[in-house]
Amino acid sequence: MHYKLIVCYSLVLLIPLFFQTLSCGDSRAEIDKVPPAIVENAVKESDLTTLNLTSEAINRLGIETAIVEYRKIRRTRTVGGELILPPGCVAVISAPMAGTLVAPKNRVFPRAGGHIKKGETLFHLLVLPSSGDLISTREDITEQQVRLKASKAKAERAKELLKANVGSRQQYEEALAEFAAAEAALKTAQNRLEILNKSDLSIQETDLTTLRIESPDNSILKKIHVMPGQIVSAGTPLFEIVNLDILWVRVPVYAGDVRNFEMNEGVYASTLGTATNKDNLKIQPISAPPTADPFAASVDLYFELKNHNGSFYPGERVSVILPIRTMAETMAIPYSAVIYDIHGGTWVYQQTAPQIFVRRRIEVAAVVDGNAVFAHGPAPGAKIVTSGVMELFGSEFGVGK
Repeated sequence: MHYKLIVCYSLVLLIPLFFQTLSCGDSRAEIDKVPPAIVENAVKESDLTTLNLTSEAINRLGIETAIVEYRKIRRTRTVGGELILPPGCVAVISAPMAGTLVAPKNRVFPRAGGHIKKGETLFHLLVLPSSGDLISTREDITEQQVRLKASKAKAERAKELLKANVGSRQQYEEALAEFAAAEAALKTAQNRLEILNKSDLSIQETDLTTLRIESPDNSILKKIHVMPGQIVSAGTPLFEIVNLDILWVRVPVYAGDVRNFEMNEGVYASTLGTATNKDNLKIQPISAPPTADPFAASVDLYFELKNHNGSFYPGERVSVILPIRTMAETMAIPYSAVIYDIHGGTWVYQQTAPQIFVRRRIEVAAVVDGNAVFAHGPAPGAKIVTSGVMELFGSEFGVGK
């Protein structure tokens, strides 16, 4: 009897729990039917980039197409390189003789890091007179005074002979010329003595003791070793200049691969972090002293980079694209077909119908000999616009013709 009561009491308690479980299962099913995210106004990317042009617009924009196909493209390898200064680009300018350095008139003393032009005056060097110069100048004045006195007497005697009709006019004129020359020589010697006896260091560009120290080339002032007003001796280094128009690119490569590269097919360098291939700069291989690193099993290749615009700096690291001798078949299109958006994304326009153009994404792996090699993009056989790409891009965003 007691067992029956216990069983009945248990059933009474379990029945509500059973119905509650059924209701919970229904709520979980409803929750599972709700998606984790709701995307409103979903539109495919291709639906946003379809252009339907008229035949007149196609002719006006100069649209030309090419077929995506497998081409034999020379393989490349991107390695790191270092920009270094070539030998002979750094020059040290020294004082030609003893003197005092001052800044040019109405100019400040030059500072390191500034750009200087060929023939530009950087310093004025006031040559210090020696005791020997003073002695020789005084002796020269005494000699010129004696010469002047003798020439004056000769000229007066020639004048008296001419009046007495004994001498000739030619002799008289020659005596006058000799007197004038002696007078000028004496005046020059006296002026020189006055300059040597100067007690101040005021400099005038017309002074005979001022030497101009000029730059021998268009370059950058690397170092300054002197200060204004400093007295220097002959041979004292004054400043150093460096010419950055030409830099060398040192490229260490694995010694086992050095013979696999084809240097005559075009080697390119670019700054680190360059997102596009538009700024690649062609560099030329050069003969340089051989260097290698036995610990890294690497051999150094050297190239010449023209840096006339001054965009590269010594010690800078760059990316270098080296061509490999072997060829490979890969999908490629003319590089003129690729367009970059403001975020660095690469696109092409595919002609899907005679007047329909669709913008497609493309992943450019490399640019070789004017061809864009890509890993992902339109399938082989697709027609890709190669001329008039910028015009299509402008037409799509409302700034075209």
